[in-house]
Amino acid sequence: MTKCEKTQKETFNTFKKLAKLSMMMIMIKIKPIAHKEDDLVAIKRAQFGTGLKLLLKYYGLYRIKNVKPNERHEVEIARQYMDRI
Repeated sequence: MTKCEKTQKETFNTFKKLAKLSMMMIMIKIKPIAHKEDDLVAIKRAQFGTGLKLLLKYYGLYRIKNVKPNERHEVEIARQYMDRI
């Protein structure tokens, strides 16, 4: 192995370690929002395409009825806010 190849390998390993470290730091900083029961939430529209520019970006207000594991929720429409939609 030549000196150049050895330097390239060391550089590659250094960048690999830095990338792994930065991903770990990002995952530590980004935490999911913990919703509780009776919180009001809006669900973002996931359908994109032509002719959808003028539609609402979020689907109305929902009240969280039940919090399930893995960041899932059971929701119901918040009736008292329906006149605003």
